[in-house]
Amino acid sequence: MNDLHRLIWDQDRHFDKYGQFGALPYDHTVNARLSFQHVPTSYSPPAYDHTCPSQLDPESDVSESEPDQSPKDDPQVKTEAKNYIDPVDVILNEIRRLHMADVQLKTELITRLESQCAMYSQSMSVVQGQLSQANKLIEFWGEQTDTNTKQLEIVDSRCLDRHINAQGSIKELSDLMMTDIKERRSFRHSLEDKGLIQIT
Repeated sequence: MNDLHRLIWDQDRHFDKYGQFGALPYDHTVNARLSFQHVPTSYSPPAYDHTCPSQLDPESDVSESEPDQSPKDDPQVKTEAKNYIDPVDVILNEIRRLHMADVQLKTELITRLESQCAMYSQSMSVVQGQLSQANKLIEFWGEQTDTNTKQLEIVDSRCLDRHINAQGSIKELSDLMMTDIKERRSFRHSLEDKGLIQIT
């Protein structure tokens, strides 16, 4: 409509001798005369084709006659509702997943720690048993050493006593020998004095 109005009011367009718009002028005089001619401003209004409701698209009648469907009954709405993901549910599911992973990790760590503690306890028991045996051996050898030391002391004491006794016996024998020698000399001198023997 705006284009038609602009074309009608365009005074620089040319008309032919029959008043037809858009044709080239057939001579200069007509062109000169029509170049200043104004186009009438009145024009008949456009005719509108009145369409009865019965002539409309039957599908539109059906759609108008049918009751409005609930948005929830629309398959597209159902599909969108089915595919809709609630962010809160996503966050809660992620929190649950992290909590389960945390619980599982703690359980694994506790299990490993208990296993290691049991292994270390067993190793400690073995080491304590070995240390106990070593202490017993040390005590045994210590007792043996004490016993041996005591026995050595006893033997040494006996040896010392025997040595002392032997020295006494030797001194006694030496005294007896000296006495015997003196007696023999005295007896010999007495015999010489009596002239019973002659010493050469």
